[in-house]
Parts: sequence; structure tokens; C-alpha cells
Amino acid sequence: MKKLLTILGCVLLLTACGNDDEPDSNRPTEVMPVIEEGMEMFSQVLVDDQILEESIDKVVNFGNAETPLLFHVNQQHTLKGRNVPEGKADMDCAFYSLTEKEYMGFIKLFAIIRGIATTHDLNEEQKLAAFIDLSNLLQGSEIELALLIYLVNDDIAELEALDQLLMNAPATRSSHNSPNSIMASMLRANIKPTTLLKELDDKGISFSDLVERADYADVNIPQMMLRGKGVTEIIKTVVDGVVLLSKLIVAFVENAQPVVDIESTYASYLHESDLEPLNYYGPEMIHSQTYECRYGTKQTPMAQCKFYIEGYIKAKHKTLEGSFIPRIGMVVERVRATAGMHVEGTVTYSPGQSTYSPNGPVAYCQNEVTIKYGDCCCFARTARLKYSLNALWGFEDVEWDN
Repeated sequence: MKKLLTILGCVLLLTACGNDDEPDSNRPTEVMPVIEEGMEMFSQVLVDDQILEESIDKVVNFGNAETPLLFHVNQQHTLKGRNVPEGKADMDCAFYSLTEKEYMGFIKLFAIIRGIATTHDLNEEQKLAAFIDLSNLLQGSEIELALLIYLVNDDIAELEALDQLLMNAPATRSSHNSPNSIMASMLRANIKPTTLLKELDDKGISFSDLVERADYADVNIPQMMLRGKGVTEIIKTVVDGVVLLSKLIVAFVENAQPVVDIESTYASYLHESDLEPLNYYGPEMIHSQTYECRYGTKQTPMAQCKFYIEGYIKAKHKTLEGSFIPRIGMVVERVRATAGMHVEGTVTYSPGQSTYSPNGPVAYCQNEVTIKYGDCCCFARTARLKYSLNALWGFEDVEWDN
């Protein structure tokens, strides 16, 4: 049976609580933290109501009582009932999971490159200063701490290079790439930060340019990192009548409410010579299994999002050879959050690719669903689910099994 392709990751995101300086008459209802130090939190992905993946984390305060800095420290991470090894093996899972050993190994290097310490032996004051500095780096950004740790791999030279790259990252969200997407691609392509920094310096290209643009064909970096250059040949992606040249991110849930009509957030993967979906005939409708991303305590799920992917494949054209995808979209069945919690999500449509058959090109795409959930004051958990769709074979299942 064809399935949804599942890959996952963890993003650390900190959002602020209310402003105490607001007048009482205008002050909204105060948002109190739900997640507290010492709690055991369960992050799960269910497929057709059966648990596929589970990450159990303890909430640890790496700050102090005056400056709480709450992080998820992994206690157990399983996929299909099997333990996920520590380290970057979880890049092919829905959640990135970090142990206390990984946090502490990284913070020692981070303190040195930020000038907080000169050796790995940190006192409590230095450790606090380093975690505050790290929190400021992560706060409100798209940067995932796990990716930093995996790329650095306990090498201070790699951390120095990565720090230089990130200092040049654009402050605003890009429609082409993000620091996260580039770092994930670096890991999968085994590209070290020092290698990328040298390559960009040699070409006279800044990291900000790489993030904001997708047209550097002369850079000797795997094409997967350039998201949008060279991957569209015959197949073009159309979203609401506009040809998509790079990835498009659309929000679909926020504060437990749909903010975009899901029926309007669909993509078409068509022949470049005819970008009108209505000119394609005979499609077959299919949909993935039902997925649920869930977060909370063992007894009480605090945030949930349940959805499936719906697609139309095997479409033909009267004059153009090949098999096409006239429509693919996401259907949200249920979004729920308890008081004080939030659920946010995005669906990302990426440039189409083409494979080939004796009967012409076959449209193919790899898209992504991201669900973030948490409360006002703890670094949130994020589930990332990637799926691929082939115009002939439907959804492809690629899950962690090593």
C-alpha cells in the first residue's frame, strides 16, 4: 500500500508573553505558561490512529529561577517501537531529539566562540551566559539547534564557520530558502560549514545571497541546496495560477484555527507548454493515510493536528505526452489545543521535477508539512512530515529503517 513519506525534525522557537506595561483597560487576558520545569512531555506522530513515532522529553531549565530557559531533553525516542540512535539519525524522523550530553557538549564550544569562556570548563555563571546567548540566537528564528549541533560535530572550527555564516543570514524569512533548509541539505550532502564558507568566499557570494536567491548555478554545491534552480525541466508547478519557481510556504493553522481556505491552497504539476489544470483529463484521486501530530503529557494531549494529503494523478493531455498532477493539497480533519497552548502549521509546495517513462515525462514532487506546538514560554516542539507524489505511482513511503 502506498504511503505518505515521513521525515521529521525539531525546531526550537521562543515566543514572548504579554507586555506588563499595557494599560489595564487594554490588557488582554494574561497568558500563563502551561509547560513547566520537570514535566515529562510526549511528542507523537500517529498514522491511522496508530503511534508511528514517539519522543519522550523532560523539560529542563538551563537558566535559573530569575531567567528560566526551558528546553526539551530527550529521555527516549522510538520509531515503530525501535530506539532511534543518538545523533543525526533522527534527521529522517519527525522529531529531532537532543540529550543532555549533546546540549552540554555544544554549549562549551558555543561559550568559547562567543568569548564567554576560554576553556571547556564552564562555571555556573558562564554556562548561564552562554545559554542566554544561545537562546537569543534561536528566539524567533527558523534555526534548529539540533542542526547546529549535528553540523558542528564537536569541532570548534566548524562552529566558528557556521557562526560566520549565520551572522550573515537575512533577518526576514525568505521565499526561496531558509538557514534551516540549507543546513539540513548540508547534513544530507555531508558538506561541512568550513567547506561551504570557503566555497562562498571563493565565489564572492554571501550566505545571505544563498538564502535569498536560488540562481547560483556556478556554485559547486549540490543542487538540492539551491531549491529552485535546475530542478524544473518539463514539469512546472502552478499555485493559484502563478508558476512556482521556488518553494511556496502557506500557513494553514494558527492558534488552533484555519487561517487559509485549504481548498485554495493546492498546487498543480503540469507540462510547461500548458499550465491550465482544466486542460488535463482522466485524473485518478488518491489520498495518503491519515496523520496526526500530537503533543502533551502522557495522560493529556495538549495540542493535536490531524490531516491527510489529497492528490489527483495519472492525468493526460490531448496533445502533450506524459502523466501529470493537476491537483494536490492538504485536508485538515481536526485541530485542537488546550488553554494556553498553540498550534501552528505550514504546507510547503516545492518546484516540480520530472522522471521519464516510454510514454513521456512523469510529474514528481516532494513537499512538506510542518506543525509547531507549545505554550507561550517553553521552546516549542515541531513535527516535520515530508511526502513525495509520483504522477504514475502515487505516494511513496520512505521511512527511517537503518
